[in-house]
Amino acid sequence: MKPKIALAMQCAEDNPLKFVAPEPYMRFLEHAGAEVVLVSPDTSPANFIRRMEECNGLMIPGGNDIEPWRYRQEPIAGLDAPVPVRDTFELSAVRYALLEDVPYLGICRGCQILNVALGGGLWQRLATGVNHWPDIAFSEPAHEVRLEEGSLLAQAAGQLVIQVNSLHKQAINDLGDNVRAVAFAPDGVVEGIQVMGQRFCLGVQWHPEYMVGTPVSDALGKAFVEACRG
Repeated sequence: MKPKIALAMQCAEDNPLKFVAPEPYMRFLEHAGAEVVLVSPDTSPANFIRRMEECNGLMIPGGNDIEPWRYRQEPIAGLDAPVPVRDTFELSAVRYALLEDVPYLGICRGCQILNVALGGGLWQRLATGVNHWPDIAFSEPAHEVRLEEGSLLAQAAGQLVIQVNSLHKQAINDLGDNVRAVAFAPDGVVEGIQVMGQRFCLGVQWHPEYMVGTPVSDALGKAFVEACRG
C-alpha cells in the first residue's frame, strides 16, 4: 500500500495569496511510490491535523522568502513580498511533524523553514564564490555537494559527493536546535540539514523534483517514502 504524504501547496506566480498544487513535487513523490495529499496554507489548524492523521509523512516545497522577523532579523532590500499566512502555516506544520515524529522532507524553502522552526537563521541573500541560481535549465547540475559520512543523506545517496541543481538566493547560517549540517557546496554554503533524534527529518537546498529519473533524486525520494512506509 502506498504511504500518504501531505504536500504543502505553493503560492501562485501571479498571486502570492492564491495557493496552487506544486506539480513537480507531486511527480517526485508519485515517482517514488507515494500517494500525495495536498494541504493548503489557508486551512485551519484543526483541518490540518485531521489531514495529517491520515498521512504518513510531510513535505514542504520551495517558494518565496520567509519573513526575516521570524528568525530575528531586519529585512534587507529586494526580498520577496511577505506571505504571512504561508509562513505561519508551515512553521506550525513542521513543529507538528517534529512533535509527532512524522517523517519530513523539506526542499529549498522547506529546508529553510525547518531550520527557522527550530530557532535557526538564514542568509537573506547569498554572495559567495558559487552562483546558486545559474542561468541554466532547472534539471541541469550546477555544482557538487559534499555529504557528511553517516548522515541520512549519505546513506540515501550511497556516496559522499553528488552533483545537484541550484535555484536559491538564500541559505542557512545559524543552525537551529538539534539541527546538523550534513551537506555543503564548494563555497561552504549549507546544502542539507538533518534534525537529530527524529526518525527521518531532512532538508535539502537543491531541487530533486526537477531531476526525477536521476540516481540521486530517485534515491532521496525512495528513502523518504520508505521512511513514511514505516
